[in-house]
Amino acid sequence: MKKFFAILLSVVMLLTMCTVAFAASGTFGDKGTITIDNAKVGFTYTIYRILNLESYDTVKDAYSYKVNPVWNDFFPTAGEGEEPTLGSKYVNIDSEGYVTWKDGADAAAFAKDALKWAKENNISNNGEIENTIGEGQKKGDTKSVEFSNLDLGYYLVDSSLGALCALDTTNPNVTVHEKNDLPKIDKTVEEKDEWGKTSDGNVGDTVNFQIDVTVEDGAQNYVVHDKMNSGLIFDNTSVVVMLQKAVYVDGQPVKGEDDKYQYEVATTLTNTDDVTYYTFSSSELTDGCTFEVAFEQSFLDTLQAYDKIIVKYSAEISAESYIEGPLENDAHLEYGDENETEKSHTNTYTWKFDVLKHNAANTPLSGAKFKLYSANEDGTMSNTVLNFKKITDTAEGESSIPTYQYTKTAGEGTTDEITTDDNGKFILSGLDSGIYYLDETEAPDGYNKLPAPVKIEIVSTETTDETGNVVLTKTIKKDGAETNTIDILNNTGSELPSTGGIGTTIFYVVGGLLMLGSVVLLVTKKKMSVNDD
Repeated sequence: MKKFFAILLSVVMLLTMCTVAFAASGTFGDKGTITIDNAKVGFTYTIYRILNLESYDTVKDAYSYKVNPVWNDFFPTAGEGEEPTLGSKYVNIDSEGYVTWKDGADAAAFAKDALKWAKENNISNNGEIENTIGEGQKKGDTKSVEFSNLDLGYYLVDSSLGALCALDTTNPNVTVHEKNDLPKIDKTVEEKDEWGKTSDGNVGDTVNFQIDVTVEDGAQNYVVHDKMNSGLIFDNTSVVVMLQKAVYVDGQPVKGEDDKYQYEVATTLTNTDDVTYYTFSSSELTDGCTFEVAFEQSFLDTLQAYDKIIVKYSAEISAESYIEGPLENDAHLEYGDENETEKSHTNTYTWKFDVLKHNAANTPLSGAKFKLYSANEDGTMSNTVLNFKKITDTAEGESSIPTYQYTKTAGEGTTDEITTDDNGKFILSGLDSGIYYLDETEAPDGYNKLPAPVKIEIVSTETTDETGNVVLTKTIKKDGAETNTIDILNNTGSELPSTGGIGTTIFYVVGGLLMLGSVVLLVTKKKMSVNDD
């Protein structure tokens, strides 16, 4: 029995999936208590009495146990030549039913096997307390839990969070300290070689995502869930999972190598010797997410606090993304007994701008034709003209404006030349932030073509919305000045004089009047001359 207690004391503070606690009283009465210190609110704590205390002598530090009858099947007798299984791997049971601990037996492994068996066989617990969230508290805050008036025995303590982290067999009133914390998940997206919460791009661009899961002790039932906006097309061949080990220096975790383990995730349920995790097939997704990555418990048992599971994958900005607004992508971690972390969000955008063609009198001009060019790295106009596909005559929030969406490659139904409608308008959408040049290739009849392309810049700025999510806002600039619409003025040419016009008529009229005046003057003079005679 002394060996029994020596082994138990040697695994004090051992991080396990659960813990075994001893509730016994010698001269203190016939009942005991188990107090869980630092218990997390929002989680449930459960105890199971595996062994009954038959007798004890606190002076000699001697205790005798027998198996609680409901746990008899957890301690099967091995046949001749057979290896012991389940609880029989860890204890010996004599002919009278008394239990002693085997030399070198692993108490942490014993606790894990016992808890698994209890759940698989629906073993009744000996107490369950939901550590409810009180006023002013949030899930994960701490508040002690106490199991009192317990029959004396050897108890298994379970948490819906995962594991407890202490063993105490020397005090009749046992205190188990919950050292586990909630696992954390952080989702990021790549934007120009940097990782953050937002990105933008052209329709057809590939967007890279990363999910970091920070592991806590007692990791149990980890499943990563990821849900994408319909404007993102998930590449199910792109998923790569890596494990970044935490290395401890003077008790503090430091960053380890992020390429220690790297695998391809299967696209259907698998469980091979080489793959310790898997994704569910689409038919097995139950919560509307795009994909899931579930991890085998045998893999989770190898992890320690501050290890990171890293999931990398990619998606394409689809042709459904022409309407502005974030293409949301969120991820969360399911862990323990159906617990979930808060969702971690990223937002990906494409942009659009409006074009209005008019004359000096602000009359819309139809029939003007334009091409949009990308910019070189130095911001100057490139030789690359962009292709578009007409997708709708009505953009969201607009009325009867032809909308053209960027497309990476030319093909059937695409054009690189856009024409203004009867209202002098069109919309170009599906664009990344950056510099573009709008060149008029043909002016409306009677108007002069623009002498130079118009420089357009789409500027995206990161900010935080009212819900606390990081988002992007857009600013449009025309030749360096902010604007809401790319306003383009066309001037008409000057009217030149021509023969046969009103100028000739004036000469005839004036000439006729002069001739008539001359006749009148001549007649008057003649009449005056006759009178003189």
